[in-house]
Amino acid sequence: MAQVDTSREDQLLKTALEYIEKNRKGTAEIRLLDEVTGMPVSGTEVQYQQVSHDFMFSTHFWGDPDRMRWLGLEWSGDVWLSWSEIQPTRDGYDYGKPDGTISWLRQNRQTRVWGRFTGLFFDWNYLESSRPPSFADFDHIDDPAVFARYKDLVYEFVSNVAAHYRGTVAVYVTQIEINWPGHAVDTGFSKRPLWTVAQAVELNKVVSKAIRNADPNAIIVLGTSTTWQGPSVNDVDPLRFTKLCLASGVDVDAVALEAYPFDGSPAFFYDYVKKLAKLGKPVFINETGYPSAKPDEDESWIRSWKWHIFNEHVQALWFRYVIILAFGMKEVTGVSILMIRDADPTSLYSTSMTHVFDTMGLYTVTWQPKESAKMLRELMANFTASGTARTDINGAIGIRGFGGNYTVRVSGYEPVTIHISEGVTEDLTVSLSREKTSEYNDAAKAVESASVALSVLRSRDLKTHEAKNLTEAAADEYELAVASLERWELDAAQTHAERSQQLANQALQAEAQYQQQQDYLKFSAVLVAIVFIVAVMVVSLIRSRTAPKSQMKDYTGS
Repeated sequence: MAQVDTSREDQLLKTALEYIEKNRKGTAEIRLLDEVTGMPVSGTEVQYQQVSHDFMFSTHFWGDPDRMRWLGLEWSGDVWLSWSEIQPTRDGYDYGKPDGTISWLRQNRQTRVWGRFTGLFFDWNYLESSRPPSFADFDHIDDPAVFARYKDLVYEFVSNVAAHYRGTVAVYVTQIEINWPGHAVDTGFSKRPLWTVAQAVELNKVVSKAIRNADPNAIIVLGTSTTWQGPSVNDVDPLRFTKLCLASGVDVDAVALEAYPFDGSPAFFYDYVKKLAKLGKPVFINETGYPSAKPDEDESWIRSWKWHIFNEHVQALWFRYVIILAFGMKEVTGVSILMIRDADPTSLYSTSMTHVFDTMGLYTVTWQPKESAKMLRELMANFTASGTARTDINGAIGIRGFGGNYTVRVSGYEPVTIHISEGVTEDLTVSLSREKTSEYNDAAKAVESASVALSVLRSRDLKTHEAKNLTEAAADEYELAVASLERWELDAAQTHAERSQQLANQALQAEAQYQQQQDYLKFSAVLVAIVFIVAVMVVSLIRSRTAPKSQMKDYTGS
């Protein structure tokens, strides 16, 4: 099987792997303490598993959560922030589509998302909604007054988006490929350039300012293009465009770059990244891919590529070299595979733009894994640290692994998350919370029941000294129960909690007895009154019946 020349890549690979081992890893010297006693957790086996990376291992399209998890990819750029879709009218915003995408992606809770703005200028990459909304008057931005109003509208839109997704979208990429105004003409979408490079710089200044003001914690990446200068003399390559933007005060944290075989080999991009990063910003390779089958494109163009052998094995080689070389450079913050699954060759983009990207996925259209999918899974497993260690007499262990978050598990304790930073050694002291056993849960339930009983008691207007004294005693027992539970003295906690409940019940009983006595006294008083009234009535009746007849005759008039 004919293959490609990888001699230069193999030379660079050795340097990259050495850099990864030395600088992409860090060391955590961890001392584990029991949260209850404050004593070292000594002589105990510890398991650790990396759950995220500081480096952005990402996909761009069709980031199926289950397959992302299987591959080991943590980031997805599937969130398209289309101006005309989100703000179709001047006063109306509709986040239904990107919200739905994020909800779908976050089925895997470890998935992190980055958003890509589109349609701020005409965007041939998103033909479903390629133009800005009609109220923006995009067709007349060559008028300075119109463009000034246009920038205000863009600022308002981007601010709204960044505020809406604050804490959800961690990274934003400004609209890509606007350094090629002539591409709209080259692709047949316009008869003239629709903007200038100077306006593209101004637009990025507005976008970056809006994001920074709305979400200061967000990472802003300057969208550029492939290394191609563009189809017209008025276009510029990423290097020139980045220089113009930074000189103009565009506030970004990194620069995006697209890496495809029609521009060069993996070694070519290694060199280009080095040059681009000299401008002072790290690089995020936001798109990369290689066809697993020969593209249905012009033969002479295909033959001009440095690599022009197309099969699953060469595609896997491309991804392997690009990912390892990117991870092995201090200048790179992440790499994003263009798409997990092949594109439908009848899709709008394929039929309107090019078929060159159709087979760049790690899976076929029907989700059959290619060699590159299996290679990536193995590669990510090698770039993900896990293992076991045993604490010494001081409760200390050392963990060396790739920069990112780790879950640390110790038998009998709740798991904890720690972070290992790239290229440094850090001392960490971690207090471990004891695992909630059934015995603990029983004791906690008893303490909770005592708390409820005490709350009921305190809500009453107690009348007797006995009930008040019993309430104070129940409160003291409850405090002892809480303190015992915090010290994991479970038997004592249960005993004090049960005693607190007993005292509370006794207080209620004492209060109930007092109330019964009061009710009896009230009843007795009423009964006495009734008896007295009845007695008086009886006496009166008797007297009336035993009165002298003479009195009765006088009374009757006889």
